[in-house]
Amino acid sequence: MKRICRAVVFAALAVMLLVPQLAWASNNDFDSGDDQNIVLSLSSDKSSYEEGERAEVKLTIENSGGSDLGEVAYTFKLPEEMVATESGSLTGTIANIGAGESSEITLEADVISSSSSSRKAQSDGPTKLAQTGDTLLLVVSFGLFLLLISGMLLVWAKERKAAPLLLLVPLCLGVSVFGFSQVSWASDETLSTELPVTVNGKEAVVAVSVTYKAQSIDINDKKLVTRDQWINDLMNQLDIAVRDDVQDCPFTDIGDSRYEDAIKTAWALGWFDELDGESETLFRPTQPATRDFALSTSVLALGFSGIGGELSVEDANEALNPELLGVAVDLGLVAPDDDNRLKPEDVLSDQDEASLLAAIAGYVANKNQDSGTGIVYHPDVVVINDYVLGEDESYRFDREKYSVSEGSKVAFVPNDDNPKGSAGVVIEDIDSAVTIEQASSLEEIFESVSIHETAYPTDLSQVEFADGVTVVDEPRLLAEDPSEKELSVKVKIPLDDAEVQVKFTPGVRMDLEWTAIKGFSRLDLALMNELNIEISGDVKADLKWELTKSPIPVYMGAGVYVGVMPVLKCSATGTASVEFEISSEAGVVVDKTHIGTYWDSTIDASAKVEGKLSASLSPYVIAQFLKIDIVDLQLDVGMQGVATVQLRPSGMTCEDVKANPFATISCGKNTAWMKALGLSLDKKLMTEKNCPKNMRFLLHFEDEKLVPECTWNPESINPDVDPEKPTDPSAPEQGEGDGSEGVIPDLEDNGYSNTPVLDNLSGATSYHNKLVEPFNVDAGKKVTIGAPGESAVSISFDCDPGTIYRLTETSWTGEVQSSDLKAFVGSASPWYGDTIYVVEVLCGRVTVKDITAWTPPTVLIGDCDKAGYPFSISDSTVTMKVGGYYDMGYATSLDDLFGNQYSDLVPDWSSSDISIASIDENGHLVAEGKGVATITATLGGSQGFKRQCEVTVVE
Repeated sequence: MKRICRAVVFAALAVMLLVPQLAWASNNDFDSGDDQNIVLSLSSDKSSYEEGERAEVKLTIENSGGSDLGEVAYTFKLPEEMVATESGSLTGTIANIGAGESSEITLEADVISSSSSSRKAQSDGPTKLAQTGDTLLLVVSFGLFLLLISGMLLVWAKERKAAPLLLLVPLCLGVSVFGFSQVSWASDETLSTELPVTVNGKEAVVAVSVTYKAQSIDINDKKLVTRDQWINDLMNQLDIAVRDDVQDCPFTDIGDSRYEDAIKTAWALGWFDELDGESETLFRPTQPATRDFALSTSVLALGFSGIGGELSVEDANEALNPELLGVAVDLGLVAPDDDNRLKPEDVLSDQDEASLLAAIAGYVANKNQDSGTGIVYHPDVVVINDYVLGEDESYRFDREKYSVSEGSKVAFVPNDDNPKGSAGVVIEDIDSAVTIEQASSLEEIFESVSIHETAYPTDLSQVEFADGVTVVDEPRLLAEDPSEKELSVKVKIPLDDAEVQVKFTPGVRMDLEWTAIKGFSRLDLALMNELNIEISGDVKADLKWELTKSPIPVYMGAGVYVGVMPVLKCSATGTASVEFEISSEAGVVVDKTHIGTYWDSTIDASAKVEGKLSASLSPYVIAQFLKIDIVDLQLDVGMQGVATVQLRPSGMTCEDVKANPFATISCGKNTAWMKALGLSLDKKLMTEKNCPKNMRFLLHFEDEKLVPECTWNPESINPDVDPEKPTDPSAPEQGEGDGSEGVIPDLEDNGYSNTPVLDNLSGATSYHNKLVEPFNVDAGKKVTIGAPGESAVSISFDCDPGTIYRLTETSWTGEVQSSDLKAFVGSASPWYGDTIYVVEVLCGRVTVKDITAWTPPTVLIGDCDKAGYPFSISDSTVTMKVGGYYDMGYATSLDDLFGNQYSDLVPDWSSSDISIASIDENGHLVAEGKGVATITATLGGSQGFKRQCEVTVVE
């Protein structure tokens, strides 16, 4: 019996010694893979205080680890000469501090005299468990106590008191297991810090202790995948090369991640652009990835977006990105469980990752039938390569190889008989031949279409010209050599009293990306041409002439067909002899967020005109894929001019011609899907108003000869002219400018300084303007108003004319709530409560008039980017003779800052004295009388941008 008792005792001792070690080891493994790095900092507004003063102590708790902190409790301990104010609390709790985030607590205390203080150092709340090292000490102490109990039991065993021993050993064993497991598995941790201060001339200490719970995840049952590891594994699955040259990535916490470059590459590829619930500056690489995060990034990595996605599961409200998850379900990357749940908040295990990567691999490998040209058909479309197209538009093919019937969707790949290809639904199946109803929409047939082609000229063998249009050099144009596919049309059009010759050499470039799920992505369609127009004779015409009966075919391969139909437009009165040579490229770029147009050209022109003339070529372009409309584009480009003729008293004929190119473009006006998406465009690319100065033509003819300037001298027919009257040879009749950018008017002196001065006024309980007087913020400077933890702030400010500013509103945690670039604003009064405002002045001047708060907020002045003045005119000074004229030009760079938001703005012109110099809405300046006048161009109204030019008029 004695041996049995000893064996039981030794077993109990072994268990008691092992339990704390095992529990301690388990507690060290109870972790999310990231050590808790908690930083406490304690600061005060002063280092020394005297009786009657109020001290402000600030505690900052920074969680620089990879896991969230929960139930963060803090306790202040003040010296006996300090008493917390009624609004202050020595204790408090913060529900959660996320990884990488921080929280601030401010305590105010009044300083009292030592004699009036009869208490100990002020503190609330119970004494908390010490730090982790003290927890270990408690575990060891408890173990030693149980060892002492066991020793006593051994003594009793020697006295043969076996029965009590057998009862006490299980009891001690149970206490040991319970006690050690509770202490070792406790997740409460405590930290403390102190701040030395001087109070009433004595050294003292302000102390604080903080307890928290680490919100860890037990990974004993399964291996979890961190966020950075998931991004790296996804890149490997999609065979995307990791870049090491990505700049300006905003994430500040990825420097220690071994997958730093993968995260930067994914950011550059836009994998995080549409994600909700993500920080703009923190990636949290070592936190476990959630199923929501993994599925959403998968969808974006595959080139899709959340547009049109719809998630219909029981736990859809738990998803941060339900639209992206809906697309993931549509793509077959994931499926709801038996309870119709997707569990988006669950962490991603290694098994989950393996399943998702396998689904992605399956999707990539099974994109149905790819035609090899970036075309993916829907699974139910039968793609037929070898067929014969009958004269009755029926299709014959091997019925055993291709199984179709009425109602089947089919696509006939382009061949020699059917170079355009076709696709649609079988509506008739008779005698082994089928007839189809042509599809009218891409999404009926295709899952995705990606077409990237460049300029592709062709021959004219299939072109039928309109009546009256004659091909000038037909043999060269209709070359049979298939290697010479050059389209250069030169035609003659006879009119009643004139002859028009047009040479047109077009080319087409197209870039289209579209998917059935993701929808329209991007379109870049450009028409390139070289155009030569010659008009001669007595003309009185206003005509629109289609040069061909059908579009000129440009086959771009793989079923892509582009037709170009040139239309000549002419309008002329009087007598004209005009030749224009234009080489141009005009196009439209459309994506999900904006529509943009571009035009680049070189123009040579010569003309002698009486009256008005306008001549242009308007090619109409339509692009189709398997006879389904992709896009239509029409460009109208040419020259227009106004001529004046003067018969001098001496018999000399002087002719002045003012001419400029013009261009308009329309896109998608006749394409159903573009109209449905609101992507149709009709835009004037170049008009008389916005035509660059170097592309305008001012020509002067004397007796039908082009001369650089007028040579007529009034003295030759007027002997009464005073020969001694001084003249200014430097002032030509047509005016001469200095070619500078115009003068920017000085800002008015409003009497305010650039330094903010704040006053507490009547105390912290008063909510009113804290500014002693307004202050200015000039271009290149920014002002930050407010700081974390401060009371609610509202501001108001005025803007001088010509001001561009950016207003950014951030929360106390640094998250940007809004950031807007503004112009043409007179005043603003934003109000969003507990917000930090940053006003960056890029151009002009902002005057802050009001900062309303409970207590004076933090106001900081710093530097920011400075934008150039976005408006200029052609000259700062112009010298003219009475009766002369001059055309002022202008330019704007607002599009560089605001896109096309202000692209339609044109300046208003005005003169300080119209009796000296007058100017019309187009900038046409006329010298009316001797003197000096100031011409002002204003872009965008009273709050817009101004430039001025000084005009000197002499006799």
